[in-house]
Amino acid sequence: KEAKSIMDSIKSGETLDSIAKKRGLKVNDKGFFQPGNTIPKLGSSQDAADALLQLSPNKPYAEKPLFINNAYVILKLKDVCRSL
Repeated sequence: KEAKSIMDSIKSGETLDSIAKKRGLKVNDKGFFQPGNTIPKLGSSQDAADALLQLSPNKPYAEKPLFINNAYVILKLKDVCRSL
């Protein structure tokens, strides 16, 4: 329920950082990784891989929270690194 409530607040225009601060939650930055590979400190998830492919600078959040390794996760695209 809390993850859905957070997503609703994000969709209403609140930032993830401000929501986390109000609720005493920590935002974890996973750094750069390739979609389809293991997400650092989170693990592998086909749902996450599929959701990551849908993210863009104009749509940085996944549509819904994901349940990965016994925790709800809200994915946010921070930056894109294109290797040459």
